Amino acid sequence: MVETIKIDNTGLTNNPLDPESRNKINSLIESSPSDANATMKINKTKLGYRGILKIISSQGVFKAKACHRNLKDMFNSLISSVDTQVKTWRTNRKFDDAIDCA
Repeated sequence: MVETIKIDNTGLTNNPLDPESRNKINSLIESSPSDANATMKINKTKLGYRGILKIISSQGVFKAKACHRNLKDMFNSLISSVDTQVKTWRTNRKFDDAIDCA
């Protein structure tokens, strides 16, 4: 799989995403429109972590912001919010070239 996740981890000494976290993002990308890619910004603050996750495609942008004392909880909040948006898109999308077989 081509790397489709760009991470800006300002204030952190290393990449905050373990393989499990990357897999969650890749799963979201695979559920998104075919040309989707992801960007994530994570900042360490005095009170914990602040993050923004965007999945960008020609169909639109799915995005979430979250703040939390714990990095994993902040990340899970981002994933949950974007996952809900992607599921809503998958349910409501319409195809212009629908074929009536009746």
